[in-house]
Amino acid sequence: METDEKFIELRVAYPGSLVNVLGIALPNGTLSRAMSREPRQYKRVPGVGEQTVYSLPDMDMTYEVEEFIDGKLTRWYAATLEGDPTIYRISQYGAKVYARREMPLRDVVRDHPEIPPLTDCKDEDD
Repeated sequence: METDEKFIELRVAYPGSLVNVLGIALPNGTLSRAMSREPRQYKRVPGVGEQTVYSLPDMDMTYEVEEFIDGKLTRWYAATLEGDPTIYRISQYGAKVYARREMPLRDVVRDHPEIPPLTDCKDEDD
């Protein structure tokens, strides 16, 4: 059985990772979440280790991703745009803006990218 459905591949660390689909914001301002039911598989990647590979639908959607990297739980937010195979990392604020439907997702991706923590930045003197 052939299908014309297109998917966007999201790879996260295995084990212990979780991908939640974000929905419309709740009245109190928090994000509504639903565990992703997207098809997934597990792969061993040389030099990286094991990964969970999610097949996300090719549509405008936002996700909350929790994964263990170097023994530390990391949370980040992702967006997918219909017709674009890229996984965009967006800020938590951007995810909330989209959940409240204050801005189209393409504008959120452009205006609210993920900002790396200051600990990831090094001074030029180092």
